[in-house]
Amino acid sequence: MANPRAAAHRRAWPRISLTMCTAVAVFVAGAAGGTWLGIDGARTERVVVVTRDLSGFRAVSAADVTLRKMARSAVPPGAMRSLGSVRGHYVLRPLHAGQIVVQHAVGPPAAAPGLVVVPLSVGNDSAAWIRDGALVDLLLAPTGPGGRAVVIRQVLVVDQRKTAAGGHLVFVAVPRDRECAIARVAGRGRAILAEVPGSGT
Repeated sequence: MANPRAAAHRRAWPRISLTMCTAVAVFVAGAAGGTWLGIDGARTERVVVVTRDLSGFRAVSAADVTLRKMARSAVPPGAMRSLGSVRGHYVLRPLHAGQIVVQHAVGPPAAAPGLVVVPLSVGNDSAAWIRDGALVDLLLAPTGPGGRAVVIRQVLVVDQRKTAAGGHLVFVAVPRDRECAIARVAGRGRAILAEVPGSGT
């Protein structure tokens, strides 16, 4: 005659096995989910993006940029990752809302009130001694007939960049009322910089 207690044990085995399998499945799924979240976090980066359209040579305010998490595959080379390295600087070209800010789109720090920063193309011979923070005398000499030279004394060099064509751009802070005069000559003339004695360069 069959033992009733043994039969009860045999009926309980499937329930115990099912419970153990369920527990194992939940554990494995949880571990896999944690691993996936870790992998997903490693595949994203926080980068600086603009919150609204910006025109070129506009000083970036605190509200103009924010940090946003992006897929690493969508992050371009030179992407900026610090708000402090963008806020208070000029952008060198128009940027659209949601666009990632890259290093070569960020210009020099904004000028003091009453000044504006303008880029000037200079020869490599002049660029060899120029240093950020130097005071220079600026001469813009037109190359064609009918133009007038523009001379501005003791302008501040705030930044400089090499161009893709091998030239040199120098960013100088000039009085706002001289910006138009510079623009009239800069496109058809030559920029000459002379070091101011005692400027520390």
